[in-house]
Amino acid sequence: MSKRNRPARQGAAKQNPQPAQVSAHSAAEPLDVRSLAAFERLLEHDGPLVVDFWAPWCGPCKAMAPAFAAAARSFAGEEQVRFLKVNTEELPEVAAGFGIRSIPTLLVLLGGEVVDSSVGVTPEQTLVKMARRALDRSRGVTLGARIKRFFGAGEQPAGNAG
Repeated sequence: MSKRNRPARQGAAKQNPQPAQVSAHSAAEPLDVRSLAAFERLLEHDGPLVVDFWAPWCGPCKAMAPAFAAAARSFAGEEQVRFLKVNTEELPEVAAGFGIRSIPTLLVLLGGEVVDSSVGVTPEQTLVKMARRALDRSRGVTLGARIKRFFGAGEQPAGNAG
């Protein structure tokens, strides 16, 4: 019966888009996704989406919320990375679509595909690393370039050879 109702709900969500939920968002704070239509629009984003699947009754979800918000703030000014919160009680169809069975679950999406994930409370540094890897991937940064960046080795300007 829920399968029969699902297409109708999806269609209704598409007819009543809520663009303010997406466009009026500060990139420095996680975006609380309130509708299927808003989530579908966000999937069209070119850069990484770091998605926190949570519920209000979940103690570990509440414990992780400050770290998730802090990780989002560390990308302030970096419009390519977006941090989203999906309440599994309000949007069970989104959670089911990604096979979420335990919360908190974090997914990093790029082009609508899962490129990284974590289940359970995830520290801020791990969230930042996950988002940074996805951002590098979206920009075509290779492993070699990341290694050079880590060790501080960069290309010398062409006029300084020799």
